[in-house]
Amino acid sequence: MEEGAQVSEREDNGLFGYSIQASILGLDTAGRLNEEAFVTWWKQTLESYPLGAKRAIMYAIGIGTWPIYPKPLPPLGHPSVKAVVIGNLHDPNTVYEGAQEMSKAFPSSAIMTWQGYGHCLKRDKGEEQLEAEIIAARQKGTLAKYTNSLAMHLCSKLAWKYLVSGELPTNGHTCMVAGPLELGSRAALQK
Repeated sequence: MEEGAQVSEREDNGLFGYSIQASILGLDTAGRLNEEAFVTWWKQTLESYPLGAKRAIMYAIGIGTWPIYPKPLPPLGHPSVKAVVIGNLHDPNTVYEGAQEMSKAFPSSAIMTWQGYGHCLKRDKGEEQLEAEIIAARQKGTLAKYTNSLAMHLCSKLAWKYLVSGELPTNGHTCMVAGPLELGSRAALQK
């Protein structure tokens, strides 16, 4: 690359790629593996997690070779912070145990659980449409059809209510899905 040449964001991601994550993990992760410990870890990882081994070695190398001495963060938590902790039971990115640990670290918080799939509380339909369905059903003296979109919307409303008013939802509240979850290979093949 010529001196002074502009680098596009796409090229920048290609040039730096994983090193950005390695810089953060290298500073936040306490301890380092020596060569013998790394080889032992690698053999155990290959045996126990063959599908994730390639990604795991990328993290281990990034952490192990980062040149700056680490400064790990202290344990998180505070007894008087009132937070809403949201955990998803079927989140491919974060395990539910993380939400439970966060709830323990902030004992004045309230944990709310989404039973469905996905990472975070995402809506399938717009808020306005879901609110209109609720109002229309109420005017007819009925309940709105309970769908996963409506379930997630109602769960999101509890989180927004906290952000606006500071009122915590009931600790342990579960946002229930509309029906049984489709799990297993058959469900995956239908998608």
